[in-house]
Amino acid sequence: MITRIELTNFMSHAHTVIEPAAGLTVIVGPNNCGKSAVVAALQVLCRNDPAAYVVRHETKECTVAVETSDGHKVVWSRKAKGSPKYIIDGQQFDRLGKGGVPDELHRALRLPEVEGTKNAALDVHFGGQKSPIFLLDQPAAEAARFFASSSDASRLVEMQRRHKVRVADRQKDKNRLEAESRQVNGELETLQPVVEIDKHLKTLEAAWHELTQLAGQIAAAERAAAALAAQSAVVVNERAVAGALAPLTAPPALAPTEPLARQIEQLQSARHSADALTGQVQALQELAAPPTLADERALAKAIAHLEAASANAASALHERDALVPLVAPPVLADEAALAGCLAGLAAAQGNVAAQHGRLQALALVSPPPALVESGPLGDAIGRLDQAARQVDEFRRQLVQAEAEQLAAAAELRAWATDGTCPTCGAPLNADRLLAHAAAGLGGHAHG
Repeated sequence: MITRIELTNFMSHAHTVIEPAAGLTVIVGPNNCGKSAVVAALQVLCRNDPAAYVVRHETKECTVAVETSDGHKVVWSRKAKGSPKYIIDGQQFDRLGKGGVPDELHRALRLPEVEGTKNAALDVHFGGQKSPIFLLDQPAAEAARFFASSSDASRLVEMQRRHKVRVADRQKDKNRLEAESRQVNGELETLQPVVEIDKHLKTLEAAWHELTQLAGQIAAAERAAAALAAQSAVVVNERAVAGALAPLTAPPALAPTEPLARQIEQLQSARHSADALTGQVQALQELAAPPTLADERALAKAIAHLEAASANAASALHERDALVPLVAPPVLADEAALAGCLAGLAAAQGNVAAQHGRLQALALVSPPPALVESGPLGDAIGRLDQAARQVDEFRRQLVQAEAEQLAAAAELRAWATDGTCPTCGAPLNADRLLAHAAAGLGGHAHG
C-alpha cells in the first residue's frame, strides 16, 4: 500500500506531500486546485507517459516520489528538456525510450495495466473524471470474457470481497459511533443543569473573594486604629514630659575636652612606663652582686713587654733595609735548634697576642647576674654565664701562653748569651732576636 506521495514542481504542485490513511483517503477542494494532478502523477509514474507539460511553469525539473508500506521507494523525474528517469530503491534507470518502464517498477508498486480483449490494455487502478471505470461501458459478455481470460480475475474478486468486508466494518463503526453519539448527547442533556450551577458557583466564589478582601481590610483598619491609639498615648506622655521640662533652664556650655584627653593619654603612658620600670627593678633586685676583678698588673707588664718587642721589630726593619744591598750570605750552618726555638717563640707570641685581644674584648662585659629558671631574662643570664666561663678560659690560656713565651725567651737568652753566629761569626743579641721574632722577620740578621 502507498504510504507517502511527494510531488515537486509537478503541474500546479510546487511541493506537496500526501500521506494516505490505512483505509480510504479522500482528496477534496475547489476546482483547479490540483486534485486530478495527484492521480495524473501516479499514472505518469506507472506508465512513464511522454508528457513534458507536467513540468511546472518556469521550473527546470519535476519529480514524483512514492513510498510503500513494504519499504519500497520509487522516484520519477523529468526535466523540461530531457528524458525521464527512475530511481527505484536507490538504483537509477534512464534511457528507457518512449513509454518504457523498468521491470522493478511494477514489482515494487504492483499497479500495471491489465491486458484486455482485442489486445487492448485496461487500467484497473485509475479512472478519469469523465470516463467510467473499466468494462462499465462494455456489454456484459465482454466483461465476462475479460474476467474469464484475465490472470488478475482472482485478485479482482479478492479486492471485491475485501471491499465488501471493509464496507461492512465501516457500517459497524458507523452504528457504534451513532450509538456513542446518542449516549453522549443524553449525558449532555443530563448535565445541562450543571451550566447554571457553575454560573451560580462562580458568582458565589466572586462574593467569597470580595468578603475575604473586606475581612482583610477590616483587620488592617483595626491594626491601624490600635497603632493610632498607641501613638496618641505616646503624644500625651511626650506632652507631659515637655510640660515638666519647661521650667528648667538651659544647661551650661561644656568646656573643650581635648586638653583633658591629652592629659589622660599622658597619664596612661606614664603609668605604663612606671609599671615597666617597676618590673625591671623587681627583676634586678634578685640579681647577685658582681664579682671582684682580678689583678691586671701582670697583663699590663706583658703588654709593656710586647710594646718593647714592637719597637725592637721596627729597629730590625731599619737594619734589614740597610742590609738589603749586601751580597748573598755564605752557606748557613745547621740552625735547626735555633729555628725550632724561634718558631716556638713566634707561636707563643701569637698566642699571647690573640689571648690579649680576647681579654680586652671580654673586659667590657659585665659579670653575669644570678640565674633564673626560665624566660628571656633567664636565657640572657645563661648566655652571660657562658661568656664569663669563656673569659676565665681565655685568661687561663693567656697565662699559659705568657709562661710559654717567658720559657722560650729564657731558653733563647741562654742560647744566645756569649754566643756568636755560626754563619757570619757576629755576636748574638738576645733582645734583638726576640724583637725580630715578634715582628716576623726571622732570626739573626747577618752582616
